[in-house]
Amino acid sequence: MRLLMFCDPVVFGHNWANAAATAMEVVRLRVSNSNIDGNRPGTLTEVGETSFTYSLPTDKRRWRRPIDGLIRRRVLLSVHDQLARRFGPFDAAAVHFFVRAGSAAVLRRSRNVPVIVIEHSSALTGRNPEQMRLPEARKKAARAYRQIDGIAFVSHDLEHHARRLGVVPPRAKVAVVPNPVDTTVFRPPPCEVAVRPLEIVCVARLAPVKRQRALIEALDALRRRGIDARLTLVGDGPERQRLEQRAHQLGVAEHTVFTGWQPPGEIARILQQSHVFALPSITENLPFAIIEAMCTGLPVAATPVGGVPDLLDGHPSALLTDVDPQTIADAVCQLARVPVERAAVAEAAAERFGYAAVGAQLERFVRSVT
Repeated sequence: MRLLMFCDPVVFGHNWANAAATAMEVVRLRVSNSNIDGNRPGTLTEVGETSFTYSLPTDKRRWRRPIDGLIRRRVLLSVHDQLARRFGPFDAAAVHFFVRAGSAAVLRRSRNVPVIVIEHSSALTGRNPEQMRLPEARKKAARAYRQIDGIAFVSHDLEHHARRLGVVPPRAKVAVVPNPVDTTVFRPPPCEVAVRPLEIVCVARLAPVKRQRALIEALDALRRRGIDARLTLVGDGPERQRLEQRAHQLGVAEHTVFTGWQPPGEIARILQQSHVFALPSITENLPFAIIEAMCTGLPVAATPVGGVPDLLDGHPSALLTDVDPQTIADAVCQLARVPVERAAVAEAAAERFGYAAVGAQLERFVRSVT
């Protein structure tokens, strides 16, 4: 079984490609802009033994004209043919998000290669103010799904919303396959974590939809109770300055750590040294950040949105039905008081979300489509 995996966006794409590679032969293709990757436009660049980047022209306005959709599809056919000559025929192609499915569908029409979409998009739920409006998402998703063979939703909640919108064609094969995590990086701590201070961590883009402000206010509530607590916010984004100002206003700035963007290894180290992971988001699908925390054996406090309730089923956790500071503080205290065997908890999470587990599920789905 040979799969062509479109690795855009990079984080999603490579995690999924690594998982797929445990059960199939995978060739990775990232379509990039030449002004980002520095390669000459129109070139296919080998960046690994089975990993390639194709560089598009830098003028994005040019690609908005209808004629250039045709050019883009011809480009993908040419790239596919080059890779097929090198590795052999592809049994299927996989792309992330419905907005990228239209271009990849040319492989189905012109090369008889089945195409699946791995769907993560919050736009289908209508709950994410940062993404396209629901009527536009419905129109684009319906058009995209009509052109492909299968849809792998990352959560049952997302599948439910897509079916409620009426965008899933009757003939399409559908499965729910969770996001995969590298459990060689995200694993339980090698030794006991110090009892004090109480370390709370959140890994997410600093944006209003993630509601880190509520965590800073909860930190203030905890410290007013006499609890020696510290909050680490991993990530960056447009809300950072306002969050730093709020921490100063409440007098908890010296107990709030803003790390900025961090590589996976450093994120894993921070998770291993923490006591509770918290994510009070307005909307989520199946967040990688929570899965990574689970794979380090960390208890989780999160809002019951998207696929989060199913994700946390059986895991030490608290669902935040309210995000006022006192409720979050109560949840953190509750989780911190209960002893957790982090190695056992992490092993259970790895059995669900490790590369091998997810790769096997994806391989079964791809076979059902081909």
